[in-house]
Amino acid sequence: ERPLPAGARVVMQRPGEVVYVPAGWWHVVLNVHTSTALSVSLALRRDIDTLLPKLLKEDEPFAMQWLRSLGRDLPPSLKDAPTLKHTPESLS
Repeated sequence: ERPLPAGARVVMQRPGEVVYVPAGWWHVVLNVHTSTALSVSLALRRDIDTLLPKLLKEDEPFAMQWLRSLGRDLPPSLKDAPTLKHTPESLS
């Protein structure tokens, strides 16, 4: 059995409990019993500058869909972003 990395945490979630995993925390889930899970990823507008380049690299179609959902309300830092192959006007 391999030891956990330094700083690793083990959380045992019981029925009715909610576990919040902060942004940027790597995590693994192991279901030890039959269970139902609901997972939500939250991306705040303030995090777009950090998330978008990674998302474009990993899944460009999804990234473009995400940008279209923002419409013309892109943060100022992205309006002229060199990583963006499309202009904000072409996203609508």
